[in-house]
Order: sequence, then C-alpha cells, then structure tokens
Amino acid sequence: VYIIGDVHANSFVVNNVAQNNGVGFVFVDIYGTVSGNLAERNPLGGFDFFNVEAGGVVSGNVARDNGLAGFLFEDVAGTFSGNTASGNHVGFDFIDVLAGGVFSGNTATRNIEGFFFEDVAGTFSGNTASYNLDDGFNFFNVETGGVFSGNTASYNDGNGYYLENVHGLFAGNTATGNKDDGFEFLDVALGGTFTGNTSTANGDDGFDFLLITVGGTFSDNVANDNLDLGYDGAHLGGTVHNNTGSGNANGHNSFP
Repeated sequence: VYIIGDVHANSFVVNNVAQNNGVGFVFVDIYGTVSGNLAERNPLGGFDFFNVEAGGVVSGNVARDNGLAGFLFEDVAGTFSGNTASGNHVGFDFIDVLAGGVFSGNTATRNIEGFFFEDVAGTFSGNTASYNLDDGFNFFNVETGGVFSGNTASYNDGNGYYLENVHGLFAGNTATGNKDDGFEFLDVALGGTFTGNTSTANGDDGFDFLLITVGGTFSDNVANDNLDLGYDGAHLGGTVHNNTGSGNANGHNSFP
C-alpha cells in the first residue's frame, strides 16, 4: 500500500503501481497532482483519499479489479479528469462535486455500480458509464449552479441515470441500451433545467419521473425505441415543451 499524507501544491505523485495490497493508494488531501497511477487487485479498494482541493488535479489514473471502490473520496473542489475504473465493486464512490470543482472525462465500465455520489454543485461533464451491473450514474441532486452535461450511460444492467432532483442544469446527456430506464428521477424543481437529453432503446421507459414543478424547465428531450414508454411522469407547473420521440413500444412519444 502507498500511504501518503497531503499531496502539496506543486508536488506530483505519478506513474506508480499498487497491486495485491489491502488498499492500493491512501492519501489525505490533494493540492498537487496525482496522475498516471495504477491500482489493481487490491481487495479493500484502489484509491482512497479525502478531498481534491482547489488547484489539485487527479488525472489519468486507473483502478482495475479492486474489491471495493476503484476511487473512494469525499469532495472535488479541483479537477478530477480522465480516470478509469473497471471491474471494481463501485467505480467512483464519493460525496460532492463542489462549486468550482470539475469532474470530467472519467470512465466506469464493468463495475457493479458505475458512479455513486450525492450532489453536483460544480461541473460534471463528459463522463461515461457502460456495461456496469447496476446503474450507470446514481446520485441525489444537481444543485443550483451545478452543471451535469454531456455524459453517456450505455448498456448498464440497471438505469442509465438514477437521481432525485434537478435544481441546476442537466443537459445533453445520453442513455442507450440500459436494461431499466434511461433516466429515472423525482423532480425538475425550482430553477432546474432538464434539456436536450436523449434516451434510446432502453429496456423500460426512456424518461421515468414523478413530476415537473413550478419554476422547472423540461424541454427538447428525445425518447426513441424504448421498450415501454417514452415519457412517464406528471406536469404540475414550470415550462414543458418540445419533448419528442418515436418507436417506444407502449407509446407516450411526447410530453406533455
């Protein structure tokens, strides 16, 4: 096991390998750069740390075939990008992407759960979850000011995306070929915008939600060729328009 305290600003932990330990790498807080490291076949997890602080960078690391989480941490206030988790119990298990934090271009494939976290108040974009045995992305909220965009969930055995509420921006995400719903959520709430997302050929509904409430916007989404309904939800207020689809087995090809 590599046990390192804080990674200080202008310090680098790069190109190390941790295999067949308890935990691969243990850090405290990251203010510098952790890049290009491999954690493989560690029964208690790959990378375990507290926070990626403002100015900190975690990039290009690989967690493969670890027993618990590939990457286990609390918060991202810096940059967490281009990391890969495959064959772990959970690919990425953390709490929040904080305001100012960037979580982008990460890949979770063939884990039990892809991405499991709580809230996005920063930017969560361009991440990919595929062929996981449960949900691709499982989390609570996109907070006010948070951006969740351009992510891809494909061929997961659960839902593509499972979340609770959208108070920020949820835009341009795709769900394809997941065994359950493409997108399952509770509410697009006051100040939230859910727009330009595409759900195709999923095993249940394209979009399965409880309601769109006053102050929320649900627009320009597309549901095609899903095996149950295109859209399954209620509209109790807010702005809802131009949600389209075709070829859904049990109809509901538009909403409202």
